Amino acid sequence: MNAGLKLSFSAPATGEAPFDEYVSDPAKPVPYRARPVQAVGYSSGMTWSQWLVDDQREASGRPDVAVFVSDFLSAPVKISGQPIANVMASTSGTDSDWVVKLIDLYPDEVGRQPEMGAYQLMVAADIFRGRYRESFETPKALVPDKPLLYRFALPTANHVFLPGHRIMVGSRCTIAIRRLSSPIFSGLSPATIAKRRSASTTHPARPLSSSCRWLPRPEVWWRGADFVAHARDSIASSLAAP
Repeated sequence: MNAGLKLSFSAPATGEAPFDEYVSDPAKPVPYRARPVQAVGYSSGMTWSQWLVDDQREASGRPDVAVFVSDFLSAPVKISGQPIANVMASTSGTDSDWVVKLIDLYPDEVGRQPEMGAYQLMVAADIFRGRYRESFETPKALVPDKPLLYRFALPTANHVFLPGHRIMVGSRCTIAIRRLSSPIFSGLSPATIAKRRSASTTHPARPLSSSCRWLPRPEVWWRGADFVAHARDSIASSLAAP
């Protein structure tokens, strides 16, 4: 993850901007689906069962979501296993959730399936509560404005990013209603609580302390294009369904 919201296979260069920043307000969390969010259900017309393959454009366009995008791929990139998030970040609050999404960004135009143009397909995502950075048994308040490392695994994914696509990583501090925003630590002063309610978050991009994502790439390439095409057709069919 480089300065200027760029995603690259290379480390940040010396002299780049030190961080990217956004303000996250738990009172106005990022919804886990595009609004209006349907209730959970499987009856006719309900789309809850499709939320894992929802288009992520509504969320990625918000000012409280940091989105890092790669250049267009010239060759397929296959991942198989658990992507690892290494988030080097600071917050002005004393606790924070860290949500990371790995996304397949489709080309602006997809010939046979125009509805898939610029589609943002979520490949893997998870959330980590900052207070458990050092231990799940003993939660600990964060030090405001101090860059800290948050390392956690995303769910297992087997996916091929095709040529012409781009790899996208989205980072934010809220996701409603799948997970409640991190509650205020008990025993904090009113001033600290007020500061937490609208926390400024920074993602450093320094060469020696940068955020990154480890993608589990297999040693040997296998022909996964047919599988990806089938998955893409399935998503397009679900979008076109009445």
